Parts: sequence; C-alpha cells; structure tokens
Amino acid sequence: DLRPREFAILNRLHQFGQLTQVELAALTYKDKPAVTRMLDRLIERGLVRKQTSARDRRAYLVSLTANGEALRDAIV
Repeated sequence: DLRPREFAILNRLHQFGQLTQVELAALTYKDKPAVTRMLDRLIERGLVRKQTSARDRRAYLVSLTANGEALRDAIV
C-alpha cells in the first residue's frame, strides 16, 4: 500500500539520512504541501519519524524508522 511518490521519500531518506522537509521537497521534485501530506501518511504507518531540529526550531528533521528501512529494502 505504498505509493510510488512515497517510495521516493523513503529512498531519499535512506540515501541521505536525516533531511528537512524542504530538502526532501527539493530532492524529490515535489512541492512542500505535497511532501507534508506524504510524510503525515508515512508517519501514521510508522515508516518515518519527524523531530524538531536542534539548530532551527522552525524546521523538522525527518528520518526512516526500522520499519521504513525494512520496507525500502524489501522493495529494492
């Protein structure tokens, strides 16, 4: 039940580690609201986690969970 555009997010997080939502939007060629909606869906499924950045409290850092990493590996 993973959409291809959501897989792009999982793949970029695997490739780069922690990224901000803005960086994810740029790397996946998606607009910021679309990335936010996709991240909300991925967070609900336990595939990614989001935490406030220590350097900039306005930004969130997104990273893969163990389940997200396992799903990405299974797809690849």
